[in-house]
Amino acid sequence: MKTYKSKTKFNGGIDLHKDSMTINIMDTDGNQLLRSTKIKDNSVSYLLKLIRRYKDDLTLCCESTYNWYFLKDYADYHGIDFVLGIPHLMPTITQSKSKNDNADAKELADLLRSNRLPYGFAMDKEKRVVRDNLRFRRLLVQERTKLKTITTFHLDAYMLPRFNANQKNASCYVEELMNRFDHPMQKLKSLTTCKLINDFDDAIAMIEDKVESYTESDLNIRLLRTVPGIGKVLSLMLNFEIGHIDRFPSIRAFCSYSRVVFPEQTSNGKVTGQGNRKCGNAHIKWALSEAGILSRAKNKEMQSVYDAILLKKKNNKYAAMAAYNHRLANAVYAIMKNQKPFNFNLFSGNLLKEILMPAD
Repeated sequence: MKTYKSKTKFNGGIDLHKDSMTINIMDTDGNQLLRSTKIKDNSVSYLLKLIRRYKDDLTLCCESTYNWYFLKDYADYHGIDFVLGIPHLMPTITQSKSKNDNADAKELADLLRSNRLPYGFAMDKEKRVVRDNLRFRRLLVQERTKLKTITTFHLDAYMLPRFNANQKNASCYVEELMNRFDHPMQKLKSLTTCKLINDFDDAIAMIEDKVESYTESDLNIRLLRTVPGIGKVLSLMLNFEIGHIDRFPSIRAFCSYSRVVFPEQTSNGKVTGQGNRKCGNAHIKWALSEAGILSRAKNKEMQSVYDAILLKKKNNKYAAMAAYNHRLANAVYAIMKNQKPFNFNLFSGNLLKEILMPAD
């Protein structure tokens, strides 16, 4: 578990809520310079008034709640260091017998000033706003898929033939769908779902076009698209979920963050379980999984690597897919770190030689 090393004389902990926050400021010796003070309506002007005398040498921190964005932007604007704490890694707060806002703010400040605060990545606004649109796009795609499934099940319920729901626009099959039903209420349900699917199609296309034009000069995106299976959407998702590749001290740290490794726990030489499997970025894991499927479908060389891994894993498809995605994560890290396009020879390594030409 990595903890933040504070570089400032003053350290402030903020217990943040929807409509209020409580702040506590300590110096490096643990003296409380500003005892827990509640700020109503999350007023940043009142917050600035409270911290004015400390802000030239101050670090602020809060837990990773759903509404921390404005606090990060406020700190950046005023040149104040900001740290995003990881709540479930703070047992002194989550497992405390007595818990309130004042105690939480004080404990956050104490963790920060004593270099014991487990922290996550607080992305800057310029990249964060694009990332949020890409996450929203993924949500829209999932909802659109649900609507297509509802339409298919509606046809199945009346033993009617299915149609190709993977067409680009629902308007292509509205008329065909209407002709399959004779009751007006049946037609109403199908017409409603088709209209909603059309709306989702338009919204998804708009997000893709706007984000693509906004990021067309980004070198990382162009380099990521040299990987077979990584196209427009996946390259954007990977680039803006990763942020700055230099924040990962090693390729192992990146693969762990990407959830492509299994965190095995052992005791006395025995496996006792797997802990913290969901610790990391689910969006990167999804993007790598999608890239793994598409790369094998569209590129014979990539398929040959997967086949070699499958043979090595004794035809265990789950283990082979996990190992293959792990290699993809290594490739993504190398591309963004070295600023060089995809190299198939480095990706495959000696794997194909070992399988095709085994040692005597």
